[in-house]
Amino acid sequence: MASGVFNIWKAEQGGSTGPQWASTFVFRAMLIQSSNYTFDVDANFVSSGSGDLVLNECTGSGYTTGAGYQGAGRISLLTQTIAVDDTNNRAVCDTTDIVWASIDVSQSSADQVGVAVIAEVGTSDDSSIPVAYFDSTTMSTAAGGLTTNGGDLTVAWSTSGVLTLT
Repeated sequence: MASGVFNIWKAEQGGSTGPQWASTFVFRAMLIQSSNYTFDVDANFVSSGSGDLVLNECTGSGYTTGAGYQGAGRISLLTQTIAVDDTNNRAVCDTTDIVWASIDVSQSSADQVGVAVIAEVGTSDDSSIPVAYFDSTTMSTAAGGLTTNGGDLTVAWSTSGVLTLT
């Protein structure tokens, strides 16, 4: 399993029209069945061929994909901030922690979930930009990573930020 930032979003950070982190674009988190998904740094859209996040989006109790785009299971990220750290030559992107309530999307005891952060652009997943993917072991210090069992699933982002741009 791997985690990372998608190349398309890195490129958007230097532009004036793309979904910059602390902008008015809608950023959401979606749950991905990590046992089925292979991170593809080159995926350009949320619904995008071999790196397709939508094909691997979770379904189950407490998580509804609906029509995909803007699905009820996806959670909006609130209060995105970006802090410039000149001393360490980086910018740190952060947001508030998120919670999926009473969620059970595991298909078997071996299934775990990863979290994808996306920027909703246009009117569909075909035009929305993937920002980053965090596999289940990256998101949890517990052995085996994030699993769902019908309880609340809290994503507590790192105290040093969600993403670091260097």
